[in-house]
Amino acid sequence: MKNIELENIVQIFNTETAVAYAQIINVVTNCTTHQNLSDTMAMLPQITTSHLHFEWGFGASHFWLKQRKERNSPELFDNRILIVKF
Repeated sequence: MKNIELENIVQIFNTETAVAYAQIINVVTNCTTHQNLSDTMAMLPQITTSHLHFEWGFGASHFWLKQRKERNSPELFDNRILIVKF
């Protein structure tokens, strides 16, 4: 079973940011296992611009998401947007 925790708000700078966030939320909602989410998120940069707005990663049993301060910036906001625990 997975648990999705929304921890902070997303700064919607433009339509592209909103669409990127919606794409990630759809993936997180539809994936049922840690491996399925990992595989799908690895493909996402090939078909969307989500990686230009957000950075994500995985722990042993969780997925985290942070927002970039600007499009394609290495700088991130301090707080996580969400965490998914498996």
